[in-house]
Amino acid sequence: MSYQNQSQVPKKGEESEQERRIEKTLQNLGITKFLRRQFVCFSCKRFGLNPRADTHQPPEFCIFCGKAFNEGERDLYALPDFIIYDKVERGAFKEIGVILVHGMELHTKTKMRINHDARQYEKFFEMGWLVFVIPNESIDHAFASVLTGWLLTVFRTLTDERLYRALYFNEVEFPKFRELVQKYHPTNNVTEFGGIA
Repeated sequence: MSYQNQSQVPKKGEESEQERRIEKTLQNLGITKFLRRQFVCFSCKRFGLNPRADTHQPPEFCIFCGKAFNEGERDLYALPDFIIYDKVERGAFKEIGVILVHGMELHTKTKMRINHDARQYEKFFEMGWLVFVIPNESIDHAFASVLTGWLLTVFRTLTDERLYRALYFNEVEFPKFRELVQKYHPTNNVTEFGGIA
């Protein structure tokens, strides 16, 4: 996986309180394997620092393949809240996932927005990335210990597919997400979840 030099971070834009809480929790845990203010190009399947992050807009074009990101064509790119990873080998990130903080709760989303989200999730799955979805409301009402435990689980899940299935295989709130997890991370072992140590 190619990536842009991460040393030059643009001015920090307006971020939600929920995003700030997640980042602070990660920092308190001493976890540094995450990136903020990134864009992902679904055409060339690369990601890098978003020079327009302070406006919450994507770059005008992909710096890697030159694909133009026209307004309204959101299936061409993504602006994940967090890109997380397990390690870097020879300049490439390994075992990658995204944490997506939803500003609009799942039960209030329009059918169009739900379908758009599902298409983005599928593109991440096609790239071999894991997707972790958490609504604002869940962060707002979570005790610090609960959010800490969830984030620790998320990072452990990067290298344990069984744990990922245990988290999302029977997702209730977002059926389309559940269907994608079952499609890209299937299991024939119905007792597998009880075997996680």
